[in-house]
Amino acid sequence: MKLTGKIFLVLILILAVLRFLEVAAPRSAYSTVHFERGMRAEQQNEFLKAVKFYRKAVHYNPKNPLPYEGLGKIAKREGDIPQMVVYYQKAADAGSSNWEIYFEAGMFFFHQKDFSRASTFFVKAAELDRKNAQINFYSGLAYEAQEAYREAINSFQTAISNRYPAIEPVRYHLAICYYKIEDLIHTNGQIELLKTLENAKADNLLEDLHKVIGWQDPQFRYRLGAQLYQKGDIPGVKEQVANLIKMNETALAQKLQGLIDTPEAAFPQQVP
Repeated sequence: MKLTGKIFLVLILILAVLRFLEVAAPRSAYSTVHFERGMRAEQQNEFLKAVKFYRKAVHYNPKNPLPYEGLGKIAKREGDIPQMVVYYQKAADAGSSNWEIYFEAGMFFFHQKDFSRASTFFVKAAELDRKNAQINFYSGLAYEAQEAYREAINSFQTAISNRYPAIEPVRYHLAICYYKIEDLIHTNGQIELLKTLENAKADNLLEDLHKVIGWQDPQFRYRLGAQLYQKGDIPGVKEQVANLIKMNETALAQKLQGLIDTPEAAFPQQVP
């Protein structure tokens, strides 16, 4: 009994020492220890144990972004994307330098059509990985959806510079942005956009990009035909009329044909 009692007292003493060390040791160090335990558990597919360790890591140091990232990855693996975003937001607030969490959070808001919040995350992701063309492309799409066409153009051009593999979609959306800027200048008189458009023309981007967008957008076909008419390129106008007919855009085709047949009546002043 005496031996058993001594062993019990030794165990109590050891536990007390361990508890003292836990309290006395820097909390950040314990956060790191539990985070590393969580990583090992995650690598062994022991996800419940990993979550437990990650949460302990957060408890000891709420400003450590790494356990939040770990919790977010496990939430993603379980298909709980909204919860993933919650953890990634906390990691971002804690100063994470992992571009992937910003990009994945941005993609969540992008698919939710919350383009403003998506842009916020994409911008941070691009700051952390300046050569990632995929970030640039989706950042451009988010800006385009917000009608921030100059910002979208910058993002799309950066995507091209960073060698985005699917170049045609980038060029298509780049053309859309220039087209929208043209339209804003002509219809709303937003002269502050004129410099962006003039820079594009100076670099011969518009002429090149018209070829990318033209076959998909009947309104763009019509405007291109109208511009060709102003230049006196009647065969070019007729080609666009034929293209509109192929697209079953009879009304636009007739309107464009009217420039040739009765120019004063159809188009008295300038290209709309």
